[in-house]
Parts: sequence; structure tokens; C-alpha cells
Amino acid sequence: MTKQRRPEMIYKSPYNGYDVNVEVDDGRTIYKPIIDNTFRQIDSMLDRHTRVFTFRFDLHLPDNYYLTNNRDTKSISILFNRVTGFLKKKAKTPRVGKSLRNHTNIAYQWVKEKGNNNKNHFHCWLAVDGNINHRTGWPKTSTKDRSGIAGLIAQLWKELTGGSLDVVNEGRMLTHKDHKTYEECIYHYSYITKVKGKYHYSAERYSRNHGCSHLSRLSIKHPVLQTQRQFITIPMIPPHISYSPIATNNRIKPHIRGAT
Repeated sequence: MTKQRRPEMIYKSPYNGYDVNVEVDDGRTIYKPIIDNTFRQIDSMLDRHTRVFTFRFDLHLPDNYYLTNNRDTKSISILFNRVTGFLKKKAKTPRVGKSLRNHTNIAYQWVKEKGNNNKNHFHCWLAVDGNINHRTGWPKTSTKDRSGIAGLIAQLWKELTGGSLDVVNEGRMLTHKDHKTYEECIYHYSYITKVKGKYHYSAERYSRNHGCSHLSRLSIKHPVLQTQRQFITIPMIPPHISYSPIATNNRIKPHIRGAT
């Protein structure tokens, strides 16, 4: 078996201008390709929407689930294909609730880890248009029916694998002007990019253990990141204005040096 090169890692915070969940003394470093995808997908949603609702959740597999590297990776890919397909379906009068239909852009990210019990599990987050949806929801329990996007994901995951979903946080509403919430979101989501649990030394290879949506950045980026990541501010210097006798309709027009 050919040994694959491990991806670049991040050993210190901040990264890209923001605090990330790195603690070298505790053995906690993060993968650069995964955290780069986190930034790219969150930023791409903010390029497209004034409000973005996002939350994190974990997916677990049943004890009797027969694992192969390809099978569980295929299951998580099918899950997010079904979730995004459901949320993007157009409906004038949705019977499942307005928050679960008519989405145009959806961002998500997942990572697969192997815990101390030698079982695989998934850390995930999802982001949608905050003008359509503003709550997480919950999975079905013995006392109440499923609700919201979390309930939808839990149902689809159970149908696919028989597994369960745990909501990690109740969600955040990101906006163009709320820098603090954006910083908290990046720090929180950087946890799932940690190296621990993802590299299998016995196989001597870096297996496919992460994935995400494929939204691209827009040419006109949202103002939060333009101001937040501007480390050097250059003051605007007004052009030198002098008056030259250029007559137009018997009036003298100001001449701006360097202007054409």
C-alpha cells in the first residue's frame, strides 16, 4: 500500500485572522484543508445572503452497523444529497413548513472520526438562508415528533443507517455586521477540523474522512470579511484639484490632476 502524504496542519492560533481551537500542549492541532473549507463555505453563504442560520450536530451509527471505509462515507454523502434536495424543492404552499422548502443555497461540512471505542462517528454543520429558516429543530423522541431541519436530518440518517443525531448547539444567526458571532462560529467549527481521530496510522494513509458543499466565492464579497481581514488600512487621499482655464459654455471647470 502506498503511503499518502498527510495534509498541512495548523499549530497556532489565530489563523486567517481568527481564533481557532488549537492547543499544541494538549496535542490538539487542526488540518489546514478542512478549516479552509470551513471559511470558504461560510463566507460563500454570506456572499449570497444577508442572514445565514447555521448549527452543528453529530451523527452516530448503531452498534450492529457493518463498517467499511467506503460504506459509511457513501452513507454520509447520500444523506447530504437528500437533505439539500429536500430543502431546495420549490413549493408555493409547503405542507412540511415554509422553513423546509425553497432554499436556493445550502452549505455544509462533515468529518469522520474514530473514537476511543473504535467506532466511527461524524461531526457536521449546516448553513441555510436565515431569512427562510431561523431555528434548529429537534429529532423525534418518545414524547414529541420531529421538527425543523434537525428533525429532517435525523429521520433521513435513521432511514439510511439506523443511527441517531445529537444537536450540539442551538444555532447561530450570522449577519454582515455581527463580527462577534462570526468569530464564535469559526472558533466553534474549528473543533471538528482537529487532527485527532482522522489519521489511521495502521493503514499508513490519510483516508477520505471529510467532505463539504461546493459553493464558490462571489466576486462581490460581503462587507464583514472585507473589513475584518483588512490588516493594513490605507487612508483615502483626495486628488489634487487645481483650476485651469478650460472654458465650457463660458464657465470655468475644475481640472483634477491625473484624471482623464
